[in-house]
Amino acid sequence: MIYFGTDGIRGTVGEEITQEIAFRCGNSLASLKPNLKIVIATDTRTSADFLFSSFASGATMAGADLIFVGVAPTPVVSFLTQSLKADFGVMITASHNPPCDNGIKIFNDIGEKIDLKTQALIERGFAKQKMVKALKLGKITYKPKLINKYINFVTKNCPKLDKLKVVLDLSNGASSKTAYKIFKNLDANVIKINFSKNGRVVNKNCGALHPEGLAKEVVKQKADVGFAFDGDADRVVMVDELGNICNGDQILIYLAKMFKKYNLLQTKAVVGTILSNFAIEKELEKLNLQLVRTDVGDHNVERELSNQKLQIGGEQAGHIILFDYERTGDGVFCATQICKFLKLSKTPLSKNLFTKFVPQYSKNLKTEKKFEVVNSLQFKNAVYECENLLNKKGRVITRASGTENLVRIMIESDDEKLVKLIFEKLEKAISEV
Repeated sequence: MIYFGTDGIRGTVGEEITQEIAFRCGNSLASLKPNLKIVIATDTRTSADFLFSSFASGATMAGADLIFVGVAPTPVVSFLTQSLKADFGVMITASHNPPCDNGIKIFNDIGEKIDLKTQALIERGFAKQKMVKALKLGKITYKPKLINKYINFVTKNCPKLDKLKVVLDLSNGASSKTAYKIFKNLDANVIKINFSKNGRVVNKNCGALHPEGLAKEVVKQKADVGFAFDGDADRVVMVDELGNICNGDQILIYLAKMFKKYNLLQTKAVVGTILSNFAIEKELEKLNLQLVRTDVGDHNVERELSNQKLQIGGEQAGHIILFDYERTGDGVFCATQICKFLKLSKTPLSKNLFTKFVPQYSKNLKTEKKFEVVNSLQFKNAVYECENLLNKKGRVITRASGTENLVRIMIESDDEKLVKLIFEKLEKAISEV
């Protein structure tokens, strides 16, 4: 059975995510080598203690020592794992998912998401009936003040913001432990919303998935900029001073322009994913930059940044990685860097935003034969014909869902009639496989 999805293990608590799953994950991870040191944190969900205690029981049984920092964003775990020279970092979170869900993200010793080989080794441990028990059991040390190391790191890498007016939507999540304090340290004029510690409302009608409330607050407060994070603060959505909501593609373009303008960009490419809008390729070309695409998942973006030694990458959903500084998506750090450029440019955010996107249309088509479909010659030929219909003025993206019996189709084009025709062709091709 496969437990790891696009971003760790995730699901509804009591169904896909149980005490046994957490215990086995901790035990299996800790058995990879003797005397492991693991940094671990949670977000604000009510199930956090339940999952932490189960994971910790399994890990300490196998001899691992845990450094528990309490509630903290996912990027804090990545940062501290590297900073403290730990073997692994673990985050108990379901990220942007609703409060009833939870999950487990795992980082390696340099703060990257673990690779497929390590995932397979952990999953193999899940299948064992017998738990690993070390001769010397591990211990748990509670060190919440370690979060200050991360706060100091972010603060150090941004100049004072001189009363820049910033609204932060903390999604009732883990960023409540870092974001407000960081922006206050940077001398910003900060207004925070959705900062409850009640884990039953994390991501509920707020944060990166629901930034409409933030947009209204930015306009109401006459703020310079607003940022919405998700439950574990590894993604960010931005709002300009006029209340316009900006996604990860717009943030990528903005950062690429600013890095180029202030001679910070030493490379010739930016990393996006297969879902990054077709139009940003053309916009990057104006900056003499290439868009390198990866599969969906910020871990894929990070690996491409690492392999090609690039600086900026991210997903449309708001996972932005600034590889000069970090190895994972970090909503709060990204927000501070945007504010830095706002101060340097002395120009309202709306004046530097890219908005001329090609419309994207998506459909999820049900099929029990998803992998057979996407790998069939018949379907590939149909996709090729559809791409030719677009005449290099758009794209057709197809992929099998990793978790459901679906083939996901995304079409980019300014021509709605052509989009309808392409969907009909691809639906027909799927039905005939």
